[in-house]
Amino acid sequence: CFWTRTVPSPGFPDRLQPRLSTAGASTNVGTLATDVGDFTTLLLDINPTLTVAGYPNTWTQYTVTLSGLPPSTTGRFGFRYFVTNGGPSGANSDYIGIDTVEHVSAAPPTATPTNTPVPLSLIHISEPTRPY
Repeated sequence: CFWTRTVPSPGFPDRLQPRLSTAGASTNVGTLATDVGDFTTLLLDINPTLTVAGYPNTWTQYTVTLSGLPPSTTGRFGFRYFVTNGGPSGANSDYIGIDTVEHVSAAPPTATPTNTPVPLSLIHISEPTRPY
């Protein structure tokens, strides 16, 4: 989860895309302004239609839940501020703040004991090895 906001009275639209890369320690974000590099998994898109009032102007908490990843997955999270026609010469974008980013791992699944009886024919009892 994380908190974010824009300016109190936005004059332009803002947009944020938390993204995931499952490429280990990769820092590949691409080479063009529209590239995502290895951060191909879009986790959330805040204000994708770029409306002026579409991004919160007070601190707002967002939570993203990941599921379906193999247990051995390693990667990185990234925050992509993605506003077309933005910047000092553009017609869009103020600025945003991001605060208190937390990653909480889910507890690993626990084994569920079963009370299934094992037939005697499946039990192998061996005699301990004796030194001679």
